[in-house]
Amino acid sequence: MYPSIRSVAPLVWALLAPAFAHAQSQPSVDCRKAFSTPDIGVCAQRDFDAADARLNGAYQTLQASIDKSDIPADAKADWRKALVEAQRRWIAFRDAECIVTGFEWYGGSGRSAAELSCKTGLTDARTKQLRAHTDPK
Repeated sequence: MYPSIRSVAPLVWALLAPAFAHAQSQPSVDCRKAFSTPDIGVCAQRDFDAADARLNGAYQTLQASIDKSDIPADAKADWRKALVEAQRRWIAFRDAECIVTGFEWYGGSGRSAAELSCKTGLTDARTKQLRAHTDPK
């Protein structure tokens, strides 16, 4: 008979807690000098988080521009619905595409950073697309 999840949970936490604590202590990494795989991973995560924040800002700006547009209310609702659907599908594409990139690093310690770097690049490109929809001039 196998042990229950409740009986092994404390053991799992005991094994993972030091790694979690280490990950929490990493924000002091100087990304200009990052050399180790863990430090590069921290910096890749920071870059992605910043790109994601820019994307969210562009998305919110576009949502606000829909509200301010001169088109009829039903068209605004359709535009908003189309935008939400496009964004959901784009996120699914980005994540799947970057998993493909990760397989180029299969078995390597840089796989996570490579996937994050891919997501950062695609997120930056999507941010530009959303900004172009906001101000098409």
